[in-house]
Amino acid sequence: MPWVRSGTCCRCGECCQDGDPFPGDTSTLEENPRRSYKMRMPPEKEGWCPLLRSHIGDPVGDFTCIGHPGSVPLENADPYYMSGCNVWPDHPDQIADKPSCTYTFTWVADGDEESISS
Repeated sequence: MPWVRSGTCCRCGECCQDGDPFPGDTSTLEENPRRSYKMRMPPEKEGWCPLLRSHIGDPVGDFTCIGHPGSVPLENADPYYMSGCNVWPDHPDQIADKPSCTYTFTWVADGDEESISS
């Protein structure tokens, strides 16, 4: 992968306010194990990911993901989070419209690092 992400989630919530990644999915847990029990709950606010919860004013960030291993013990991490969210974003274009996001990216090609931050 030529882009290497640095940093940690600042809990701004901007990426998770883009909606339910499974809109209209009525499959059972057996049919789609990535759509966990938590992902089947109604979102806190229409249009948000079902795992996103707000706690405006918290000193560590205004939002949290109830599937993130930092919010719950690792053994309770949500399968949806662990199969995609944990490595997203992986390209600076994915956060171009998310001004509060603190991730940075460095282009790495042929074993050489060239700092192109976004």
